[in-house]
Amino acid sequence: MGSEKKLVVQDIVSFPQNCSEAEADQSLLAFKKLAALSLLDNVDYQSRFYYRPSDWHPVDGGMFPYYLLTSNRLITLSKDLATAVVYRDAGLYQVYDGYFSELLDNSAPFIHGSRDLFEIYALEDALPTKLVMQPIPCFSRYFTDEMIEKQLNREFPYFEALLATVIPFYDKFRADNKGMVDVFSLKYLRQFMEDGYIYLPEEMVHPFAPAERLQLIKQLHADLVASERKCYAINEDRLFMNSAVEFSNEDPTLRLILHYQRGNETIFKHLAINEVNIINAFEEFFNSLPTSDYVLGREETIAGIESIIREYSSDES
Repeated sequence: MGSEKKLVVQDIVSFPQNCSEAEADQSLLAFKKLAALSLLDNVDYQSRFYYRPSDWHPVDGGMFPYYLLTSNRLITLSKDLATAVVYRDAGLYQVYDGYFSELLDNSAPFIHGSRDLFEIYALEDALPTKLVMQPIPCFSRYFTDEMIEKQLNREFPYFEALLATVIPFYDKFRADNKGMVDVFSLKYLRQFMEDGYIYLPEEMVHPFAPAERLQLIKQLHADLVASERKCYAINEDRLFMNSAVEFSNEDPTLRLILHYQRGNETIFKHLAINEVNIINAFEEFFNSLPTSDYVLGREETIAGIESIIREYSSDES
């Protein structure tokens, strides 16, 4: 995986449809390990899954129930993944390749990776969002059409197409996400107040001016005081938030979006998770956040925002 070759990787993983707690833990472990493949720069990775019946036994309970297909070889793996057998027999390869194709036809997307910004942010087909967990608060509901047009870089080659797509997206977001829970970091909110960027490539957008940043955070504060939003700052002593990660819990998809710098380039990667047991496990965690010690309470969150407003209001004056 560390080579410079460009690899195309497909896998199919099976899950029980009704998970016990132990099986749900195994599902999450599988997701964690498989998702790591999608982060490799030289891998085009797509993962699928199917539900196995309750009386399912892996490949008749054989000693080597798992297998890999390369471009011309079959590799079978033992139950403990400690032993592999390599076959170069074309007939045997065709048998396993046919079985894999049959599974592929009867499977559904599990982890769907993408680096296409239009797909990443679901601009054309946005779904109602139940929870978003990201470094800065979601300011989207405060963006006016005029503000959006001003912030987009007119020198960007696809400016007109982007503008025509983005404005309806934010109109739909404002209409559909009134009950959304928003979890963010006060640390990264301060960073936004310093640089004005909202995690889109710098060639696409301009940073918000200091006065606009102050306007956005004051609108957020007013909504929180009036209980118009469910918005919580994370407890930095209990939970670490990476500036490169966003979670978005939509119906019926869980999205994980990563954005980070590599040299002068902003890299965006997107995973869409569709397996219901894993979505339920994440949702259970998300739903517990507002009453947990992983986030600050409403009054503490408001106090933290007020502190930032005072600091940057004095800078303005």
